[in-house]
Amino acid sequence: MPTLSEIVRQAQSMRTQPKLLSELVEESISILRDERSNSNNRVNGGVILPSNTRFIVIGDIHGDFDTLVKILSKTDAIRFLEDKRGYLVFLGDYVDRGRSQVESVSLVLLLKKHYPDRVVVLRGNHEPPPELPPYPHDFPYVLQAYYGSLGIEIYNRFKEWFNELPYVAIAKNEILFLHGGPPTRVLDECNGLEDCLGLESYPPSISILEEVLWNDPVEYIDYTAPSPRGAGVVFGPKVTRKVLGLLGVKAIVRGHEPAMEGYKLNHDGRVLTLFSRLGEPYFNEKAAYMVVDTRVPSWEVDLTEWIRKISVDEEPEVS
Repeated sequence: MPTLSEIVRQAQSMRTQPKLLSELVEESISILRDERSNSNNRVNGGVILPSNTRFIVIGDIHGDFDTLVKILSKTDAIRFLEDKRGYLVFLGDYVDRGRSQVESVSLVLLLKKHYPDRVVVLRGNHEPPPELPPYPHDFPYVLQAYYGSLGIEIYNRFKEWFNELPYVAIAKNEILFLHGGPPTRVLDECNGLEDCLGLESYPPSISILEEVLWNDPVEYIDYTAPSPRGAGVVFGPKVTRKVLGLLGVKAIVRGHEPAMEGYKLNHDGRVLTLFSRLGEPYFNEKAAYMVVDTRVPSWEVDLTEWIRKISVDEEPEVS
């Protein structure tokens, strides 16, 4: 297997190699389709992960290649993935806004290529379905600026990739991973994991996908209210308690929102938000990620114990 430094160099080279980038995207589409058809841990739009294991969890990246490399280096991610009990979970939003979007998404694609069974790449709202375009969504224009008309073709491949990405992952009895928040419109009538998360068929209904990609936790309501984002809803602690009970998990780990310290907690510490990038237009002081070992008894008592941070002035140490 290649070292992290070799994978990083390969990702950096993709900006000047559009043919290789297109081939890498096609290869990842094939991996994801094969998972959905043949993998024991893939249920349509969801990934079922084992309990009693370890996770590196990375939130929104938005083209911040440098911080992503620092996180992978500090966690010794390659050695972690080679451990049979180690998983790397990305919570979505690989592109848009950042200066190194091609390099960042290429690094994620390469990790999935080399460790397909250990790397979970979830869909974010910036990996959009056509019905739910985010703003700004500058990734297609970045590709066109680099590659001209070929960039349009490459973006079309990426749109296929977006549609193949799972949108939830669940570690049984432990954690629900997603980008935004749990679907709320079906909670009063659903029964069981697959029903509540829309995993009984593929693709999911657009209403479920909208909520999973766009919802946000808040403290000022009990249940739900329209979201100021214009898509999804904001949800309160009663929703979280109901979801945890229905799915039999202890926490929700999600991305989607910037936070000054790189993370925030909601709903009595049961909802953890991770934001794993630095720089404009957010200007958060820290980027955060999570390294959690669910083999530890009562791991869920204080989720902040598992939070790690990156500051702007830290240098990467890639080996």
